[in-house]
Amino acid sequence: AQPVTPTTPTIGSVTQPTCSVANGNFTITNYSSANTYSITSATGTVVSGPTATGLVTTTAGVYTITASANGCTSAAVNATVNAQPVTPTTPTIGSVTQPTCSVANGNFTITNYSSANTYSITSPTGTVVSGPTATGLVTVTEGVYTITANANGCTSAPVNVTINAQPVTPAVPTVSPVTHPTCSVATGSFTITNYNATNTYTFVPAGPTIDASGVVTASTGSYTLTASANGCTSASVSVTVNAQPATPATPTIGSVTQPTCSVANGTFVITNYSSANTYSITSPTGTVVSGPTATGLVTVTEGVYTITANANGC
Repeated sequence: AQPVTPTTPTIGSVTQPTCSVANGNFTITNYSSANTYSITSATGTVVSGPTATGLVTTTAGVYTITASANGCTSAAVNATVNAQPVTPTTPTIGSVTQPTCSVANGNFTITNYSSANTYSITSPTGTVVSGPTATGLVTVTEGVYTITANANGCTSAPVNVTINAQPVTPAVPTVSPVTHPTCSVATGSFTITNYNATNTYTFVPAGPTIDASGVVTASTGSYTLTASANGCTSASVSVTVNAQPATPATPTIGSVTQPTCSVANGTFVITNYSSANTYSITSPTGTVVSGPTATGLVTVTEGVYTITANANGC
């Protein structure tokens, strides 16, 4: 009898390689253990035969499959196994630019950025951030971000980037009304009402001192004051301390002209008399005598008098 030629192999659906599995496979659905099978690649490589269930596992390529028995060979059938899809390279991150005193966001660059990929940038809360610019630049608020690259249905290994919180700029110092110098106190003072011991306070020009409660002592002058912390400096506030009022010189008294037999009153002259001053001339009984004349001349009855000069409240 004529030897029987095996039926042409029938091929089930091909399971193609995936991002994580390099090989594909297919099943000869009419597999018979009575046959031997030739599975040849386009380059002529012979692949090992199917398993007992007809399963064939191969790398990428176009394969020709025949069945042989009784010295006869079936017609051929082809099966195509696609190349494994390429998984993008893990993103590499350049140096991170952290937020500054004046810029709330940080940024970083994906140095191996490819426009062929899409990028997933996920915040700690799960929010997806918009993708990088055409140069791979990503701008984000503070947090720890997970970045992956996606292409061909495959996702790269993740990489994390940390963006620090924006450093806090101290509040502008607020100051109480200034206590200006007095006749007896040469310096002025005021209080930084929102004083914080963790801040550094700077005066321009330098000179004023601050105690542990925020009280400032300063000599005469106009100052600008700023607070600094975390590498940040507040806006400035201006403070002016007035000059100390001048205390008049102690009156100097010339020779006294005493009363005579014919003149009941005596006189004396304030030799450093100044019309800018007012003068207090008080008798032993507390009586205030009228002030000197324009030449500093004082005329009084007998007694011991106390004379002071007054100006600028001193």
